[in-house]
Amino acid sequence: YDISYHTKNTNKTFIFHTNKGNMYFKQNAIGLPYIDATKSSQAAQVCLVTTNRENYEGYNQRKIEEAKMARRAVAMIGHPTEREFMGMVRNKMIKNCPVSPKAISNAYKTFGPDLAGVRGKTTRSTTERAEMEYVDIPQDLLELHKYVSVSADVMFVNGVPFLVTVTHAIKLVTIEYLENRTAKQ
Repeated sequence: YDISYHTKNTNKTFIFHTNKGNMYFKQNAIGLPYIDATKSSQAAQVCLVTTNRENYEGYNQRKIEEAKMARRAVAMIGHPTEREFMGMVRNKMIKNCPVSPKAISNAYKTFGPDLAGVRGKTTRSTTERAEMEYVDIPQDLLELHKYVSVSADVMFVNGVPFLVTVTHAIKLVTIEYLENRTAKQ
């Protein structure tokens, strides 16, 4: 594929050339790229979806259905690891379980690890501390934006408060964690 970027164009368009036509990526007001589907040729428009269809190769329909049943059974009993679930099935610890050890193995080969189980067993790693760095503001920027309008609001993420500010002229967005929501007297 050939990807080109036209800097002379005022709308800052990225063009992705394919053998079926061109796809045009534009930048919005704050510089994020997006696809303008009205300008792209009909044949070149795509849907970007991650699939595991190639993992189905080598399995017949019955084996795939058994793998899906094994994945549903893993969810029903609380997302154990592959090894734990294999042990439960082999030792007949689950009554009337129609899942075979081979179906469990096929499920993990076809669908990958059980994401809910991985998320539940993953511990949070400590992140590096962000160091504060102060930068001198250029004089011409200060003169150009002498008066700046700022909007502020409190945003909650899972009940945790954050102060969000947006400066309209320079489009600067800041987010700060709030320990409490009461003002100092």
